[in-house]
Amino acid sequence: MARHKAGVETKEKIYNTAEILFYENGYVDTKVTDIIDRSRTNKGSFYHHFENKADLGFSIFLDSVEEHYRSSQILELEDSLVKFSLEITIFWYTYFQDAKLRRFSSELNSNDIIYEHDRVYEVCLENTNKKIDDKEFSLIRVANVALYKQLTIYFYDQTQRYNFIEARNFYLKNLFELFAIPHKRREYVLKESLRLFETMDIVIHGFKVVATIRG
Repeated sequence: MARHKAGVETKEKIYNTAEILFYENGYVDTKVTDIIDRSRTNKGSFYHHFENKADLGFSIFLDSVEEHYRSSQILELEDSLVKFSLEITIFWYTYFQDAKLRRFSSELNSNDIIYEHDRVYEVCLENTNKKIDDKEFSLIRVANVALYKQLTIYFYDQTQRYNFIEARNFYLKNLFELFAIPHKRREYVLKESLRLFETMDIVIHGFKVVATIRG
């Protein structure tokens, strides 16, 4: 029991230290040795809990998405596609708003390693009338990952040319097209999720993003 507790505490030390270093220095300039030295752990502990730096980076990235999702009032929305689209809107807002988050996201997604969020596919499959077989679904997943990764890389130095709404619209429209979600449904979801976003207060503290609907 004591050994398990110590293992959990070590993992948390590594994770929390990496959060600070990734945010302050970016993904590329943060080395595994920096995380180990700052957390006062060791190489064996690091690789016991995380496969590599990318595994740790994506864990932090996905956890931050989940955290702002859970801590906001998004969960109270009944429409799953509006809920998901609002989550994506918040992501692109924070990406454009915070240069350090933008740098981390861009550098992290330059990796060849692929991490996916199942909720993307679950929600889209719930909202299409099209029958998608396993072969087509595999291609859709490849296309979605490529689209998302390339956009986070491309927009890194394009924030003067584009805004977060344009980035969000481009990603969602292409995602909805991949799943053949009906056009009227798409338009409603895009408008409604943006309307809800405009009623929200967004607070960014590093990887901690809290979104709440005013009133």
